[in-house]
Amino acid sequence: MGILTFVSLTYLTDVFPFTFIFLAAIVITLRLRQMGAVASSATLCSVSIWALLDNVGNPAGLVSTHAVISLQVATATVAVTGLLMSSILSERDNERTFLGVVLENLDAGVVACDAKGTLTLFNRATRELHNLPAERIDPDKWAEHYDLYRADGVTPLPMEEIPLFRALGGEQVQNAEMVIAPKSGEPRALVVNGHSLDDGNGRLMGAVVAMHDVTGRRKAEAALVRQALHDPLTDLPNRLLLRDRLEHALVSRDRNPASLALLVLNLDGFKIVNDSLGHEAGDEVLVSVADRLRSSLRSGDTIARLGGDEFAVLLENSTRDHAVGIAKQILALVRTPVPARDQSITVDTSIGIVVSEPDTSAEEMLRNADLAMYAAKSHGKGNMQVFDPSMHEAVIEQLSLETELRQAITGHQLILHYQPLISLVTGHLLGFEALVRWNHAQRGLVSPASFIPIAEATGLIVPLGEWVLHTACLQARRWQDDHSEARDLEMNVNVSVRQLQSDGIVDVIRTALRDSGLRAEQLVLEITESVVMHRAEALAVLNRLHDIGIRFAIDDFGTGYSSLSRLHSLPIDKVKIDKSFVDATANGEPAPMVATIAMAHSLGLQTVAEGVESTDQLPFLHLNGCDEVQGYLFGRPAEAAAMTELLRDRGAGSLWTELKTTSA
Repeated sequence: MGILTFVSLTYLTDVFPFTFIFLAAIVITLRLRQMGAVASSATLCSVSIWALLDNVGNPAGLVSTHAVISLQVATATVAVTGLLMSSILSERDNERTFLGVVLENLDAGVVACDAKGTLTLFNRATRELHNLPAERIDPDKWAEHYDLYRADGVTPLPMEEIPLFRALGGEQVQNAEMVIAPKSGEPRALVVNGHSLDDGNGRLMGAVVAMHDVTGRRKAEAALVRQALHDPLTDLPNRLLLRDRLEHALVSRDRNPASLALLVLNLDGFKIVNDSLGHEAGDEVLVSVADRLRSSLRSGDTIARLGGDEFAVLLENSTRDHAVGIAKQILALVRTPVPARDQSITVDTSIGIVVSEPDTSAEEMLRNADLAMYAAKSHGKGNMQVFDPSMHEAVIEQLSLETELRQAITGHQLILHYQPLISLVTGHLLGFEALVRWNHAQRGLVSPASFIPIAEATGLIVPLGEWVLHTACLQARRWQDDHSEARDLEMNVNVSVRQLQSDGIVDVIRTALRDSGLRAEQLVLEITESVVMHRAEALAVLNRLHDIGIRFAIDDFGTGYSSLSRLHSLPIDKVKIDKSFVDATANGEPAPMVATIAMAHSLGLQTVAEGVESTDQLPFLHLNGCDEVQGYLFGRPAEAAAMTELLRDRGAGSLWTELKTTSA
């Protein structure tokens, strides 16, 4: 009869993954005790041993059965049992070998420690990450070969932040980042995950972490961040990075009360370089300016390219006087000729300066530096201005005017004034120049000098100019119909470069002529010298309009930087000589006027003297062959009704040059 025995098992750890499994059959000799007495003889027994596992798979005890057998059976049982035990041990060795091979071939680094924190496992990938020597070294020597840092790669990693020891403390470590810096080798950025190990009964056995090398990914990310924060041409910080540094500087100012200054630079005339020599030459100029700024400023200063031909300089621990001094140095540096495309190019720059005030924000400083820069530009090339609050007030006024101008264009608040043009050859009226005025409900009559620049800058000049064209052509035709002697009356209308660049400008002008019935040759479009700067864009439009009979006049000649020889390549019919030339003749300086008239005639162009206010000026102009005159002597700009009355009184066929004064 068999005997069932249960033995508590406390030393087996991970033998079999079964709930109840046969272990072995062995033969033992038992001395049976019966009723407290010792048996007189030994008995051979067959013993079957079974492992009993608990509900989580851990060995909890042994179960055995015993049966009395003969000597022969016992001998056979012992032999079988030896074979079984040998097989079991061999299988466990194979499993351990396989597990070791797997760990060594993982691409992820695996590190483990025991319950005391002693390192027990560094697989191949881990050894490579730590750049450990090929020969085996004791685990307690591993840490001598590397340093650990936080994700920034600079701050040493404290013991309590090391992922393995965080895991040993019971934390579920997820995507922790750190940097391993081997004593001999490149630092590696790692993402680490790990947790503690226990025996299933709550007894801590150690911890394990898996490490993934993300160095390549982090370098790619860093390259993308740098690309996003730097200008690709000059490698200077861009506007985004400048703003970030400006914000940090303003925050640190709370700890360090020293002020800081921001300079915004805009290159003067840079577009001419691009248009005349090409964008590659322009890029060379920009790179040269960037290099000069780098070499001349302190290492702690930030130099940025904001875009196009605009740069900025952030000066920390600076004062107003210091910033002005730096600006003067920059003006001289930029003005130095730049070699580009086998030429020596000279450009100037306009600089706006703003110094921080208490509670100033980065946005306000950038805005105010821009305002100061535009104020510098308004004073001419190569200038600088320090921000003044009145500049901001002027911008607010400008924004208000812009909004109201939009309403004025659609709300019939605009009117046209007209000024006569007189022939010095015949003394007769030739036509009128149409001049737009803004009759503001609250401000009264707004000067064109106040709103035309706004219209140009915002693009409102396009719809405004279209209205002027239609209205002026209709008025000219009305005068022609009402006054028989004014059948050939011409109308001069100012057209900006912005209008010439707009889509459909040719159709707009054709429509104005068709709707009014005015002949094309009776329309003169006045353009400024700045059209030369946009020759390539404007030439095709000018030629198309000239081909249908429309004539062109250069307005205010002498105030720009062009010459008649450069203008001659454009389809120009007249040159309107600026008032400053006319005034110079009265001041004993007739040469500019004489030379301009002679040059224009040599090119087949008619001349118009603007700003004629005195009869004393007429003999000189007539003597030197000036073709036409315009000015207060013959009538101030006035509404159509006043000009109609003037036409009725004088008639187009009378000698207007006999008028001494005329008011309207």
